[in-house]
Amino acid sequence: MVNNASSAHRACDGCYVRKIRCDGENENSSCGPCQRAKISCTYTHVRKIGGPRRPKQKTLKAIADTSRAITVVSPPPSLLLSSSSSSSSSSSTIIDLEQLKPIIDAYGEKLKLVWPVVDITMLYARLSDPYPTNEIYALVTAIAAATISQLHLPESAPVTANHLVSEVMRAKALMPVVTVNTILTSYFLHTYFSNERNNSSAFMSLREAVSGLHALGLHREDTYLMMTPGQEQRMRKLYYMMIVTERGYSLQYEMPVILEPSIGLPSLDGIQDQNERVFMTGFLNLIHLFLKPDKNTIDTWKRPDHACMENIQRTVEQVMQINPLLLAHESQKVDIFVTQRWMQILTWQLAVLKGNGNVSIDFPASAVKNIMEIGMTVDIEAFEAHGPEMKFKLYEISSALADVVLCSPQASHDRNPIISTSRDLLHHFILFISSLKSTEPRARDRIFGKLLKAVNSHSVSNDFLLAYDECYENNHRETVRVMQLLDSI
Repeated sequence: MVNNASSAHRACDGCYVRKIRCDGENENSSCGPCQRAKISCTYTHVRKIGGPRRPKQKTLKAIADTSRAITVVSPPPSLLLSSSSSSSSSSSTIIDLEQLKPIIDAYGEKLKLVWPVVDITMLYARLSDPYPTNEIYALVTAIAAATISQLHLPESAPVTANHLVSEVMRAKALMPVVTVNTILTSYFLHTYFSNERNNSSAFMSLREAVSGLHALGLHREDTYLMMTPGQEQRMRKLYYMMIVTERGYSLQYEMPVILEPSIGLPSLDGIQDQNERVFMTGFLNLIHLFLKPDKNTIDTWKRPDHACMENIQRTVEQVMQINPLLLAHESQKVDIFVTQRWMQILTWQLAVLKGNGNVSIDFPASAVKNIMEIGMTVDIEAFEAHGPEMKFKLYEISSALADVVLCSPQASHDRNPIISTSRDLLHHFILFISSLKSTEPRARDRIFGKLLKAVNSHSVSNDFLLAYDECYENNHRETVRVMQLLDSI
């Protein structure tokens, strides 16, 4: 049989062993290298059968990791949960986004004015996508988790806030590129962790969102030049929503402020829809509320020197010039109104600590009375829409009023109309706070004893006891503690 080396690419035995090029034409003639080496030119070796080698362990691991990544992007139908799926689930279970529709309904009904940077129509469209990208999957599940914690919605496996967050974190690990959606995902994670009082994770998620804004250049005006008017408006809203969030968080936890108002505000120009114009008017008022105190003022608010104290007082006077009662949307009205009184109370407490002789003892009662009055004119859901953060502010305001009652001589409680009024107001204010669905155990536990003693300095009514029983109905040990405190007073 004739084998043509040039066509079959088969080398003779000598050239094969020596690993050199063989120019032999067939097995009946000697090739050039063998002739020059004066050796026999033969073709007796058996050619090995080609094919892949057994993969190494490193290769097998890389294939497995890639497979896990693909399942989030394009999960087969068998991995998707449905309403008939088992209630048990693990962190590797893919959630069918259509299961989240009731939660997104609650978001659209109660929270779209609180978090005004998500296109609700597009959000609904994503729910029906059977194979969402990691980016969309993480964002939708983050919105759902934040909504559950914000509104204190009932949970049922597998759609629990904790499981949703584990899915967000899993999908986030597969997203190396920063986009607007990844920034929003970090923002909603911040909201969830903040509501759950996981302060370290809340802080890190907020910083991640802020870094994302900088990575995309949204703090620079020239970035907006190439955007369409619609894109530009949405990005400006996102940037200033982050400013409001960061400054509110910094005031609570004494964290340094990073974002500056370095770009123009969202504009009312060109907005034809009347509802959108009404919303934007309220949103701009909220922005101005948090722009009145500059970065340095917020950074030094909790630990000011004498000069800073004067600046803070001037800032609060400017803040109070905003009139939220003119706004149409109740949730915006309540948010600004309560935040103004909260800032006033923080400043009043600082003045007391600094020994300012001009401090009015009846100021906390006035702030509580104002909030109670607006509470009678709006739906309670306007308060509940702002979740535990709203309850935190209300608790801090009530704490200042309790200080007034407790720091006054016991003998003057009945004779002094200011103290008597403050005690009664505090009684009703605690009942009002307790009626809100959201939970705020951190502030509640910190000042509970103080509030209880202040109200009980005169008497404790049955409705007060019932309110606190309701607050602690899910924690028997806390309920026992409440009753023990009552008995000891």
